[in-house]
Amino acid sequence: MVTPRSVFSMGFSTTSLLGLVLVVLKLSHVITWSWWWVSVPFWGLQALFAASLALAALVGLLAGIFSTEADSGHQA
Repeated sequence: MVTPRSVFSMGFSTTSLLGLVLVVLKLSHVITWSWWWVSVPFWGLQALFAASLALAALVGLLAGIFSTEADSGHQA
């Protein structure tokens, strides 16, 4: 019988590490980027995911509207 093992990982993800490096560089005045760009690794993937969901919902809504209009136009 196989006993399940839980995997526990401690550490930083790539985006967290990149964000931390950019914050340190910004605070030490090595880079002069806007704070928006420095903070992108922390929120960029979530914003991209939310924008993708919104676009998919909009496409689905428009497809539903136009298919309903097309179906009602063909019935006489």
